[in-house]
Amino acid sequence: MVEQGFHIVGTVDGGAVPDRQALDEYRRQYRELQAELRDAEACNDVERASRLREQLEWLKDEVARATGLGGRRRNVDADAERARKRVSARIEDAIRKIERLHPSLGRHFRNSVKPGTTWTYSPEANTAWAL
Repeated sequence: MVEQGFHIVGTVDGGAVPDRQALDEYRRQYRELQAELRDAEACNDVERASRLREQLEWLKDEVARATGLGGRRRNVDADAERARKRVSARIEDAIRKIERLHPSLGRHFRNSVKPGTTWTYSPEANTAWAL
């Protein structure tokens, strides 16, 4: 199908995001398919027109998924940063709640859980957990 030869630059919502060159190719193919669809409709070729509409719909969905407002390509890094910030806020909320209910445990987590691209748990001292 039309996916061949495109480069993937990241993911959004679990799906691959095509690069700028791939988006340009999608748009070029869309214009070509529209012309073919007009021809198929003029020739009353219902089966061909139906296939072309499916391909047009797929291309339209791909471009819409990969672009934001104004048709600009989504910034995959910005999506990842937003997700990182949401996770960071949830971890911070959890530590605050623990601090309110169990101050010493909250202090332990505040001093041992470190934010970053990936969060780490690195206790200040050896900690023996009794469960």
